[in-house]
Amino acid sequence: MVVFSAYFGFYLSGEALNFKVVSVIFAVFLHSFGNSVINQVQERDTDKLMPRTMHRPVVTGMISPAKALILGIFLIGLSLIIPLITGHYLVVLLLVINLMIYNVIYTPLKRKYSYALLVGSLCGAIPPIIGWGIYHNPDSLNRIVLIAAIFYLWQVPHFLFLTEKYRDEYKNAGIKLIINELGYRKYYNILTAWIFCYLFALIFATALLLESDYLKIAVLSLEAIIVIMIMTLLKNKAGIKFTLINISILIFVFSFFI
Repeated sequence: MVVFSAYFGFYLSGEALNFKVVSVIFAVFLHSFGNSVINQVQERDTDKLMPRTMHRPVVTGMISPAKALILGIFLIGLSLIIPLITGHYLVVLLLVINLMIYNVIYTPLKRKYSYALLVGSLCGAIPPIIGWGIYHNPDSLNRIVLIAAIFYLWQVPHFLFLTEKYRDEYKNAGIKLIINELGYRKYYNILTAWIFCYLFALIFATALLLESDYLKIAVLSLEAIIVIMIMTLLKNKAGIKFTLINISILIFVFSFFI
């Protein structure tokens, strides 16, 4: 998803695909792996407390933390060297910012503050900007800022529904969750308001950026149906809501390729 959203950002810039672009997108691919590896080293003590993560390689001892860290640093380093060689310095900067937000700021904070996800969700908004940053055409700046905002608005419920599904596991691992701290009523009030903001942003972006009126109607209808389904399942079926919110962003993205 990270790689695809980065390509989506590039696609919206309107520039031609070439070898340099492919190499930078590949660097994003390596970077996402590197981030994940380092994150698994950072959270190995937490991961062993949750059934969904206790079988990860570092937790089980399949690979030592030291070797995993070396691998993560190697992948991150390679992901930065590639855009440096091709002269895409803005991409390098954005990759470093993404690394700092996810591994240095968000990962330690989420064990202390339930609202840390508002910081971590920035990592969902950065990949489209990275793709755009390959050529950073100023004429498409407003467009990519809007797209990044939508990805940010999507990332929050995407994570919240995941925490609903594994609520008890996160609690046992000592990770702070909004739903556990606020209770159901306050949590769902916040979530409902956020979901509607996300829908309104989708409506605005679809109406503004898509050219075909028929496509606009089709996309907005599907998005409205998905949001209604999410709202009717708001107090249960976390797995279904997680799937639906992901489908909503995919429908939006794929509409630009039709």
